[in-house]
Amino acid sequence: MTMQERIMAEMKEAMKQKETVRKGVLTLLRAGLSNAEKEKRSPLTEAEEIAIVQRELKQTRQSLAEAEKANRQDIVEQETAKIVVIQAYLPAQMSKEEIKDALEKLGVVKGMTIGDAMKLAKGSLAGKAENGLISQVVRELIA
Repeated sequence: MTMQERIMAEMKEAMKQKETVRKGVLTLLRAGLSNAEKEKRSPLTEAEEIAIVQRELKQTRQSLAEAEKANRQDIVEQETAKIVVIQAYLPAQMSKEEIKDALEKLGVVKGMTIGDAMKLAKGSLAGKAENGLISQVVRELIA
């Protein structure tokens, strides 16, 4: 079952259960995946699907941060609920220590340029961890 099929099935279930937040998030994810597939003019790979879901998660986290700055508790609760739903469609994310171990195995060492280190990291850790966290660990290792 592809991610799009899974989203569609769960969206139908959310409609039956009258879960408006979940249905809204699933509709958003479905639209993002559908638009990307139309742009590409061929089916998306699993990695491309994960990248799209990660982009939606990043946007939702930015909205959450803005709502916290504006002291809007109602929006904070909505965005937090959205994040929980979106994360269900991502593979388990690696911890900081797991990222550090993986980067050391890849050969990221002190004195390396950040560009070279990130090329190595993104190739093997794509979808398994947030790029911001990967970048942070890379900077610590090469410093």
